[in-house]
Amino acid sequence: MWDRVYMRSSKKTIQNYPLIFIDGPKQDNIRYCGFYMLKFVELWDGKQLPAFEPRDIPNIKKLLIHKMLSFQGNRVQWMQVLWGKQHDPTLKH
Repeated sequence: MWDRVYMRSSKKTIQNYPLIFIDGPKQDNIRYCGFYMLKFVELWDGKQLPAFEPRDIPNIKKLLIHKMLSFQGNRVQWMQVLWGKQHDPTLKH
C-alpha cells in the first residue's frame, strides 16, 4: 500500500525501518480485527499496551454493540431498523 499511495509523494522510505512485533494482545482468528482495533484505541494511554485476552472479545463485542445501539445521538431507534417496530418506552436500557 505504501508503494501505491505514498511513495511517489514522500521523501521517506519505510523499507529501511525494522519490523518489530510488540508483546501485546493478539487476535486468535481473522474475524475480530476491528474489535481489537477499537479496544486498543479506547484503552491506549500512550505508554502501556491495553491488557485484554482473546477470551475477553465476546464480552467486548457485546459492550461495544450496546454502546453503539444506545448512543443518544442515534436518529433512528435500533428496534425500528431491525424489526420495523417503534420504540417501546416501557423497555429499560
